[in-house]
Amino acid sequence: MKLIKSGHSSAANDMVVGIMDWRLWLRLGWYDVVARYRRSWVGPFWMLATTVIFVVSLGAVYSILFKMSLRDYMPYVAIGTVTWSYISAVTSESLQTFVEAEVYIRQVHRSPIIYTLRVVWRNLIIFGNQLIVAFLVAVVFGKFSLAHMPLVAIGLMFLFLQAVWISIFLGILGTRFRDLTQVVQNIMQVSFFVTPILWMPTSLGDNSWIATINPFYHLIQLLRAPMLGQNPEVFSYVFASCFTLAGFVAAYFFYSKFRNRIVYWL
Repeated sequence: MKLIKSGHSSAANDMVVGIMDWRLWLRLGWYDVVARYRRSWVGPFWMLATTVIFVVSLGAVYSILFKMSLRDYMPYVAIGTVTWSYISAVTSESLQTFVEAEVYIRQVHRSPIIYTLRVVWRNLIIFGNQLIVAFLVAVVFGKFSLAHMPLVAIGLMFLFLQAVWISIFLGILGTRFRDLTQVVQNIMQVSFFVTPILWMPTSLGDNSWIATINPFYHLIQLLRAPMLGQNPEVFSYVFASCFTLAGFVAAYFFYSKFRNRIVYWL
């Protein structure tokens, strides 16, 4: 019993120390983004260019396929795809959280939580750049409303919280099971098509429950709805809150049990 209590105490201490060492993980995450576009002529503007091309192409083609107004469909797709890119990137990269930080972990005595926050921060930087495109699309097509800004902030908070527990949970799993990267990437690819990103839940008719039980849908909707000038459903807030709480509990106990094994699995 004492060992369990000690393990939880160490895990809590790691999390507090990791958060307090914010200068380090902010800098590490920033350097990751800079390194990704080093020696590039356009630099980080490639993120904006890629997002614009992707959103415009999908919006133009699928609005015709689904016989929807471009004014309604383009902002819907723009916000959905940008938000999904963030969720997918955090999920996939979290599996390599501790693997890519192996040199630091073996040579520097720091809280491992630093490296999870590093992954979250660098993806937030990229997400922020891409969100500019979605925001401009919503404004241009007359969907955005300043009155919904507080709800937008709440949606962003939920996305941030998901990234934190996911990076901890999957970071440990990915360190122990290296083949998990391919499995998760395949799952995320399938999830993209079964999540209401390019299509709307109403198109399912009586089978709209398929979207209701999808956690990705609710996380995306908490940001997409207010950016489109709408109020998210109360059920989405309840579902996302329960999902977030369950995720943090699982990540905490998982980290408490395996934190000391991370260095041996590298």
